[in-house]
Amino acid sequence: MRLHFRHRALWPSIPHDPGVTQRADVLVLEDNPTELEEIVTVTEACGLDTLATRSPQQAIRLLRANDPVLAILDWNMRLSPDAERTAENVLRTLARDHPETFTIVFALRAGSDLDLQNQIAVAHPGAIPHDKLQGLTSLLLRVRQLLQRKVGDLRVDRGTVVHVPSGTRYQNKWGVRLLCGYPEATMAKRHSTPYMAMYRFGVWLRDVDSTVSLESEGAGFYHLEVTGTRSGRAAQRR
Repeated sequence: MRLHFRHRALWPSIPHDPGVTQRADVLVLEDNPTELEEIVTVTEACGLDTLATRSPQQAIRLLRANDPVLAILDWNMRLSPDAERTAENVLRTLARDHPETFTIVFALRAGSDLDLQNQIAVAHPGAIPHDKLQGLTSLLLRVRQLLQRKVGDLRVDRGTVVHVPSGTRYQNKWGVRLLCGYPEATMAKRHSTPYMAMYRFGVWLRDVDSTVSLESEGAGFYHLEVTGTRSGRAAQRR
């Protein structure tokens, strides 16, 4: 099992983006070693740097040094080496410090147990429950579909965004984050590294003449919109 660590970059000036080639990453917390290995096999095959652990405490330490695009957490931690019996504290950390991380919680009866649904929602209002009764295969299918997401003429491929007509790649995980979250908006404070990455993603979309554009909603929120290519829109106006 490989653990990947990356140092956060300091706030760069606008002309320089040290994260421009930063591949998307995923945090996987699963107390069952066999199931952990199966999930990691899928995320690594999809091209994501994978932060894998059976320990909720280790997961929180990983989150101090990393800002993953995706988090996949098993709710029940009975087989974990830690004293914690659930992933609740990890969910709270994700909600507080990484609200833009797409978070999936794998839990028994997550689709029918209202008390469990409430516990998960209180810990992380944006987390998406996935019922273990559907089986691990259904979770892995969901993860594969997410990591191969298509929006307009863009698709996620091996942890990067590809402009399908040209084959050009945008190799920064904020592009992947925007596609995975589509059509929901993503927040980035001005003069921050995420803002910098999204600014460059918007420029890249214009440069490749994508059918997708990055639109500001104000107050630091941005979303993708399928609008047609610039050349096509210009032709329509003529």
